[in-house]
Amino acid sequence: MRLAMQDPCRIVTGILTVALMLVPAAARSQELDSAPEQVPLFGDTFESGNVCNWSSGAGFPQVCPYNFFCAGAPAPTSAADPLMLTGALTDFLSGNPIGGATVEARRQSGGTLLDSDTTVADGSFSLSASTGGIPLSAYLAIVAASYPSTYLYPADPFAADAVGLGVRAISTSSLSLAYFFAGLGVQTPNTGTTVILVADCDGVPIQGATVAFAPAAGALRYLESGTPSPSATATDATGAAMGFNAPPGNTSLSALFNGVSLESHSFVVYSSGLTGTLIHP
Repeated sequence: MRLAMQDPCRIVTGILTVALMLVPAAARSQELDSAPEQVPLFGDTFESGNVCNWSSGAGFPQVCPYNFFCAGAPAPTSAADPLMLTGALTDFLSGNPIGGATVEARRQSGGTLLDSDTTVADGSFSLSASTGGIPLSAYLAIVAASYPSTYLYPADPFAADAVGLGVRAISTSSLSLAYFFAGLGVQTPNTGTTVILVADCDGVPIQGATVAFAPAAGALRYLESGTPSPSATATDATGAAMGFNAPPGNTSLSALFNGVSLESHSFVVYSSGLTGTLIHP
């Protein structure tokens, strides 16, 4: 606990890592790189595209530091069948593997269980789901002793295998410290916590974006110097925002950058749980 109190930035970064450490669906308009390497975490990968490929006009700024090449691109219509998700679960602060945790893949519609595995001593897990060749709208649910129940929602349906995922978790005590640093004291009973990453088409965090939840969280915080700030009004270089004391249930996420709306989507907030997701062009 002393280490955590001395390093609040690391604690909050760990919470954000929960949202970032899940590979997304295949890119909506371009193929994922076929090289056998770990794909970027919670960020779309595209074969090509400029760092900033916006046109002038149509509400877009003439100069921007981000790749919005994928904005408005159609989603993939086919998927691997079966689709594999494999990786390892570790503790963010210590880096130690978390054995004995339950990792589930569940369908977003209705929460139907697709597959489940229990992590072994090295934290590894392996999941498989039948897709029928159609992209799969699913999320991961993680349950481990001394950790809040954690739910990871990609922005897009899964369309390709994800192998070698590094999934990190943050402890319940560290989440409590995040509420303290956010100026909120303790978490309100029967509410949840959300972590959002705003990123461009390459998965690069977007600075200067604003997010909104419907229904609204009890408190919205953007990061400033590594901690959730009551005074920050937009994302910093981490591209991250947190919803504290959020009402449980279906929630819609939207975001704006330079007056341009990003691709909104829905996820679920769970009572006493931690939900991580991404929003992109």
